[in-house]
Amino acid sequence: TSLYWGNPLRFHRVRYDVQGTYQCVAASDGFQEVTKDVFIDVVGRPSIQSDVTTIEVVEGATARLHCEILGDPLPGKVTWSWRDKQGVETIVMATNSGLSIIEKPVDDGTSSTFLLKDVGISREGTYICQASNMFGEARREIHLTVLAASLSPTRSV
Repeated sequence: TSLYWGNPLRFHRVRYDVQGTYQCVAASDGFQEVTKDVFIDVVGRPSIQSDVTTIEVVEGATARLHCEILGDPLPGKVTWSWRDKQGVETIVMATNSGLSIIEKPVDDGTSSTFLLKDVGISREGTYICQASNMFGEARREIHLTVLAASLSPTRSV
């Protein structure tokens, strides 16, 4: 942010994290202080955050892929796709056996978690979290590696 003669407040390269209420305060000796609140509403294409880009899961376990979508307006839906090792992309539906998608509202956005139960080697590949609104589209890729299940170690008593 910058202040220039005449005191305009200017933002450069605006992101969703600058959205909020700002207060202008006018103070001068001999006069009463005056304040004015202004809400800045940032609109634009969605932005997707994800903690990781690669996940390793042991065969037979549950894989949890997560992304958080910010946007104004919020995207109507989040789509998950799967790109296999041959590069073929398929939209994933929660109705498929062993798959579920959990979406819930979070501050200024939506949280989407994709669960794959009893993961097998055939589920390895790149999963894509995708969302769009009237301003554009955002995608985040998460690569899933499935590790072969090893024999459980035996314990001596």
